[in-house]
Amino acid sequence: MFDSALDVPDPATPVAPDIDRMRATFPRGVGAPALRALAAAGFGDLDALDGASIAHLKSLHGMGPKALSVLEHALAARGKAFRA
Repeated sequence: MFDSALDVPDPATPVAPDIDRMRATFPRGVGAPALRALAAAGFGDLDALDGASIAHLKSLHGMGPKALSVLEHALAARGKAFRA
């Protein structure tokens, strides 16, 4: 991942999440900044958010009220929810 001689990321190694793949696994209405925040926090799909702390999600840079609302409704439609 890093070029040991220069201690910089190898340009051939992807460092950004695959936003197209993320868009396919999360509901419409969740913007790219929120998707990147979710990926960085280790949430790879909607089901991974079941039981996630709302306070933690709110603290993620890029996660706004619209994305949280869309995600909350999508989870509820599956019978799942955030943790308070």
